[in-house]
Amino acid sequence: MELREEDAVTLPSIAIQVGQTGPYVFVVKDGVAAVQAVKVARTLEAETVLESGLNGGETVVTEGQLLLSNGSKVSARQIKAGS
Repeated sequence: MELREEDAVTLPSIAIQVGQTGPYVFVVKDGVAAVQAVKVARTLEAETVLESGLNGGETVVTEGQLLLSNGSKVSARQIKAGS
């Protein structure tokens, strides 16, 4: 068995949306959501590994994406216990 270790950007699979031009996520910066195209390398259960599109450390939207558009104002909510 051969194992490999790699540096990669991962995020919850639920953050990935698919549009006419391919997969994307909403990245939040300064309270505003922006569409960011991403390239998915692979998905394993609830985590997705990205090939490109994010550098790591960005805040992405994981809930309520259907209510957003590019430039929407957003605010973070606390995660409820047991979620």
